[in-house]
Amino acid sequence: MEEIFEIGEQPQSVEPCEQDNETGSLSGQMQGLNEQDTNEAERGVPIGKFKNAEDLYEAYNNLQAEFTRKCQRLSALEKDKMLISPEEKLEEEFNAFLSQNEDATLYADELKARVLQDESLKNQDAPFDKAWTQMLYEKLSGPNKTKEPLVRNLILKDNELKNLIIENYVKQLQEQQRPIVMSSSGERVTKVVAPKPDSFEQAKKVVLDMFS
Repeated sequence: MEEIFEIGEQPQSVEPCEQDNETGSLSGQMQGLNEQDTNEAERGVPIGKFKNAEDLYEAYNNLQAEFTRKCQRLSALEKDKMLISPEEKLEEEFNAFLSQNEDATLYADELKARVLQDESLKNQDAPFDKAWTQMLYEKLSGPNKTKEPLVRNLILKDNELKNLIIENYVKQLQEQQRPIVMSSSGERVTKVVAPKPDSFEQAKKVVLDMFS
């Protein structure tokens, strides 16, 4: 018995759709993208990503090391810029000392020369403070101390210091006793001494006369 098949009308060929004509089939595009991603991953350079956590960690360390080097370089440049010569540093210390010790301006040249000529003093901390202490001791204990500008311009013009000096002088006079001496003839002779000041003003005049 013969089988009879009814064959309907069929198109001679299937035309590709407009999208397939322009860019290829959708399945073909997806396959191409998958192959591209696979190739990129195999090369270890996926777009916008790291291959694994180790690569990310290594990249971070490299970036941090580079940043540290640049910071160190910048710090070195700033340090070099701020460095000054020993002479300039000493001059700054000298000016700062004078600004805080106006009394020392009377001996500014002598003070500066003392530090510059003494290497051990120059290399110490606060060299001008130490030099000024030495100078004060020398000038206030030397034989010509009454002629020193420091004494005349500072001490003798300070009423508090002058009164203290006078009070001490009066006290010494009051405690004095006329010494008894023996003459060549064997007689006891009382040595005549200057009369004691009877008042504070007289004592003050005696002391001021000593410094005049």
